[in-house]
Amino acid sequence: IAHGHSEAKAIKNAVLIAKRAVEQDVVEAIKTGIT
Repeated sequence: IAHGHSEAKAIKNAVLIAKRAVEQDVVEAIKTGIT
């Protein structure tokens, strides 16, 4: 998620951003855009 010196807040934010990406189907949008 982050590099070894990341604080808890940075890891929490990274998890929340990943959650939002899943909810908004970002991976599928990227796959569609490159095919």
